[in-house]
Amino acid sequence: MLRPLCLLLALCALPCPAADLPRADAPCEQTAETARWTSAGTPDIGRRPPLISAHRGGVNLAPENTLWAYRHAFAYGMDFVEIDVRESLDGVLYSMHDDDVARTTGGSGNISTMLSSQIDALNAANFEPWIGSEYDPSPVPRLDDILALARDSQRGIEFDIKFVKNYLGFFQKVQDYGLMQRSYFNMSGFTVSLSQLLYPELRVIYNIDDNPDAQTAYDETGRSIIYGSAMDKFTPELIAAVHDGCSYVLPHSYDDGHEYEAAEFLRGLAMGADGAQSNQPDVIRALLKAPLAVKLAPGSAAGAGSNSICLSNAENGLGLPRKTLSYSRRDGRDPGEALSNRYGCISLPGAEQDYVVRFAGDASAEAAQYNQLDTPPPAAAPTHTEGGSLPLLASLLYLLIAALRRRTLP
Repeated sequence: MLRPLCLLLALCALPCPAADLPRADAPCEQTAETARWTSAGTPDIGRRPPLISAHRGGVNLAPENTLWAYRHAFAYGMDFVEIDVRESLDGVLYSMHDDDVARTTGGSGNISTMLSSQIDALNAANFEPWIGSEYDPSPVPRLDDILALARDSQRGIEFDIKFVKNYLGFFQKVQDYGLMQRSYFNMSGFTVSLSQLLYPELRVIYNIDDNPDAQTAYDETGRSIIYGSAMDKFTPELIAAVHDGCSYVLPHSYDDGHEYEAAEFLRGLAMGADGAQSNQPDVIRALLKAPLAVKLAPGSAAGAGSNSICLSNAENGLGLPRKTLSYSRRDGRDPGEALSNRYGCISLPGAEQDYVVRFAGDASAEAAQYNQLDTPPPAAAPTHTEGGSLPLLASLLYLLIAALRRRTLP
């Protein structure tokens, strides 16, 4: 049943739990309303809270397709990270968008013709604006490391399969990490039918082509649970057809660039989309009006540094980078502030137990504090009237009384 569009943003304020996706062949209780495929009228209200896939990770926060980009996306509570899967010459699976490694690593050669030892030696942060940053160097991540991160974060993965030779080994690896139910794969054609015959629980994303057709989209819902592609490929009518087949619509929200991504995201929701594929997890988190629950605690991660206090997602412990943290000694002295690093941490001038650290909170994350002041703030000094006339009169009165008492003494 359709709901008024004015409820849309209010529903975005709900918390965003990890999503176990239904299978495409699961029973669909939705009754198809084919008339709405040509004239939708009031647009649908999609899934709320919306599903968000971080395109190549948090690419505005760390180098694309690196473990840091994926960590930051999960730190902001994204449901999925989108990774580009490629297989090396000796059968090791990695995440990198291009087959030619030159653009992001400064190296040469194609992943498909390189040995894993050669790929492991590359620096995936060797491009602007990341050269010389705290992310330089970063390795090209192996698939196993990304799968472990998603499992530990209780989130999912959008697999864009660029080049894989051993499909069965790939699918079994995802299964072994327990991620099949909350992940989906970019596949098409006969490969989908064969893969779902072997792995019926395998979820697939269907990317709309240049000539979207509502009937074709509806027919595809029998094997595709997610529909993607550029925002301009979708209309309220096409989305209605997908919803009639009990599948979800997650358009790109980044096609017009970083500056317009928030507006694109809202435009998709207004058409009835169930979420988006985004380049900026922190921007989307702020837009959802559902700031993260966070915590401040002494740093324990390798590389956090000595005397560190770290701001992290309270659910999965992943640090939030580039947040302003203020600090002072527990007696209120020596105040200061610093930006959190890639671990979400700052280094204090002394032992962390001697300091109070605060995060004021923002649109993407709630406020938090570590430690308390030892003593309350000093009481305010008494106020005096201009010119100090009252204290002066009191002093003169005191001297007069003392003089009179002295004269009356025997």
